[in-house]
Amino acid sequence: MLDIAALASTLTGLLAPALPYLLKFGEQAGTEASKKIGVDAWERAKTLWDKLHPRFAKKAAAQEAATDVADDPASEDAQAALRQQLKKLLTEDSGFASELAKVLATTITPPSGTAINSSVNVEGGGVAFGSGAVVNSSGPISGRDVNVNKI
Repeated sequence: MLDIAALASTLTGLLAPALPYLLKFGEQAGTEASKKIGVDAWERAKTLWDKLHPRFAKKAAAQEAATDVADDPASEDAQAALRQQLKKLLTEDSGFASELAKVLATTITPPSGTAINSSVNVEGGGVAFGSGAVVNSSGPISGRDVNVNKI
C-alpha cells in the first residue's frame, strides 16, 4: 500500500527549492534554477510539477500553498501547507498518487559510484544511503556492499 504522507513529504522536499523558478516562465528561470539547485534536481522538479500543476490550478488552496513556498522555500509553515495540499490531492486520486510514485522511482538516481541494492532492508528506524550516511539501529541491517561501523 502506498504511503501517501511519505509521498507528499518527498514531493514537498523536491519541489520546495524549485517552486520559485517553476512559478516563473521562460528559459531564464530554468537556467537560473539549474545553477542554484542543480540540473538533476531542476529536471526532476520540472517533471513532477508538469504533472501536478494542472491539478493545483483547479484548487485555490493548493495554488496559494505553492505560491507561499515559492515566496519562502525554507519556511516550515509554508512547506507544511503544501504537504497538506499534496496529501489531499493524492488521497483523492490513488491512481495519480501511484503514477507520481513511479515517476519518483524512475527519476531519482543515486550519485555516480554509489551502488544501491533494491533488496536492502533496514530495520529499526529508516534507510540511509550515500556518502556519509549514518544508520543508528539496533536491528539487523542487510544488503549488498553495506558497511557498518559501530561506535
